[in-house]
Amino acid sequence: MNLTKLHYFIEVARCGSFSEAARQLYTSQSNLSKQIGLLENELNIRLFRRTNKSVVLTNAGQYLYDRLRNVPEQINEACAQAKILERDETDLIRIGVLKSSSFNLVLSQIYRELVSTFPESDFELEYSDFRQLRAGFESSVFDVAVTKSYELTQVSPGVETRTLYSMRPAILVSEDNALAKRETVTMKELRDADFIIMEQSEAPGYNRNFRSACSAAGFSPRVVRRTRRMESLIMYVANDVGVGWSDSDISIPKTSNVRVVPLSDVPEIEMVAVWHRGRRAELFGAVADLIGSFHDPENNARAADGFGGIK
Repeated sequence: MNLTKLHYFIEVARCGSFSEAARQLYTSQSNLSKQIGLLENELNIRLFRRTNKSVVLTNAGQYLYDRLRNVPEQINEACAQAKILERDETDLIRIGVLKSSSFNLVLSQIYRELVSTFPESDFELEYSDFRQLRAGFESSVFDVAVTKSYELTQVSPGVETRTLYSMRPAILVSEDNALAKRETVTMKELRDADFIIMEQSEAPGYNRNFRSACSAAGFSPRVVRRTRRMESLIMYVANDVGVGWSDSDISIPKTSNVRVVPLSDVPEIEMVAVWHRGRRAELFGAVADLIGSFHDPENNARAADGFGGIK
């Protein structure tokens, strides 16, 4: 038995479905079934009774699940805490910032100000996609993460959160689209729109926010393209493939012909900073405040060569 097979077994037992567990684990259903079969052979125990519609734990499988269900989480927490303790002994602070936000336009200035304000510490700044940032923070690769509030559906007791600013959800449209001349638009007006959104596996919180806005407007969206990168989403919008789902804080490359149109009937979302509690929590809070002070509502209206970053 290895940790991967154990994780797969626990997820199938929790979901009661191979297809749903495969989706949660970002693997194929065939691979998941193969790994469960290997585990059953290694243990010489039948773990599930399979039917056409569902899977049910056997008595032996239920016993293992009850005893082992928390093991993966305990291992992750222990490893994350060990990394925190190791870095607490150093002066390095690693900060992850969500790629495509307006902060990316001023990361160089933020870095210089951090070094000047906290000369006793060393800093590493990285701008990351949704999945990279989420995984980096959960594994304690990042001490501080700056991301959208909808990505924080589950915040552990050992994490502190601070709101840096609020923003209005928005759509991205080609400058040739009639909506590009509008100051605002409503979700109800987009009932018949072709949407371009991020992949569920890349940005689950983003997807929940999108679906919720469509549901509140009384329609099911027609999604014509899903992408793993915001750069790709902007490229499809620029070519008038559809309407992109985003927010008014996004930085748009000056070479594109994409316009940002805020949504007037969708609740605002927040840009937040999160960090792990511990000996340096007060310092991390001060770092978050400094980063938040660089927010400029006009940043998203400025031209950018790309998605920012430290040159």
